[in-house]
Amino acid sequence: MKKPLAFIFITAMILCLNGCGSGIAVKESSKASAETKTEEAEAAQATAKAATTATKAMRATPSVPELILKYGEVNPEGNIDTKVAEKFAEYVYELSDGRIKVDIFPGAVLGDEKTSLNSLKTGNGLLDLYRVNTNVLTGYGFTTEPINSLADLKNKRIRVPESVLMMDTISALGAQPIPMRYEDLYNALANGDLEGGENPIPAYLSNRFYEVAPYYLLSGHVFSPGIIMMSERKWNTLSKEDQNLLRQAGQMASEWNKKEIVSVEEKLKKEMVDKGVTVIPLTQKEEDEARKDEEIVRVSFTPGLEKWLYKIIDIQK
Repeated sequence: MKKPLAFIFITAMILCLNGCGSGIAVKESSKASAETKTEEAEAAQATAKAATTATKAMRATPSVPELILKYGEVNPEGNIDTKVAEKFAEYVYELSDGRIKVDIFPGAVLGDEKTSLNSLKTGNGLLDLYRVNTNVLTGYGFTTEPINSLADLKNKRIRVPESVLMMDTISALGAQPIPMRYEDLYNALANGDLEGGENPIPAYLSNRFYEVAPYYLLSGHVFSPGIIMMSERKWNTLSKEDQNLLRQAGQMASEWNKKEIVSVEEKLKKEMVDKGVTVIPLTQKEEDEARKDEEIVRVSFTPGLEKWLYKIIDIQK
């Protein structure tokens, strides 16, 4: 690296000048000469120590990262998912001593969900990391028209990701699933092409869906698991050390998120009400009925995995 080498070169020049200076005072008294040499030796030693320390520091935190990873996020800046991504990037930079930098691209600027996942699958270099949700429903839905219960979603046109699992789940609840890009949802609601969507509170507010769909159906709180996925092609180019470093950073970001999300959502619920959103909580009976309606979907998508399916369901209760 140019900067550390330049620093070492300048230090060598300083040491050389100190050494040459000590030889000029040959006609001074032996005591003065000895004192001068001692002082100069101490100065040289201190300079060498400082140079070594500074060089190590510069090597530990390179001015230019050795590796830059591109992280795509569908939500805009300020959203809790984007903040988690930024926290992940911060941890990666710290754990790698600046060798690895993660650049965050919020607001789907690198592509929608389908495009981003395809990029990871093909390893085309458009992006290296992307967050996806693993659950079927987040437990929250919103509509453009007044509703009083889950039953009022029947036959309504609800936006879902381009996922067969999500489409089947919405159908099981009696609504009409419309697969659509997340980036197109706001305009579709505003134009009347859709009558609703599903999103957790932070995404609902940060994307300003309350402006066009001010009726929010709130079920019992459930953490919405998310996974940071990485291109396998890119992953295989990393050393085992760096692979473990990314895993560690992901775990740290996850722990930060767990602590942050509860307090954030409580504040955001109040913000929703302040913005004029009508919040409709589901009764326990309605939640139980919804789980029953969704049962056929869960079973059809998890053949041979029933044991794990019901363990997950029990954890969420």
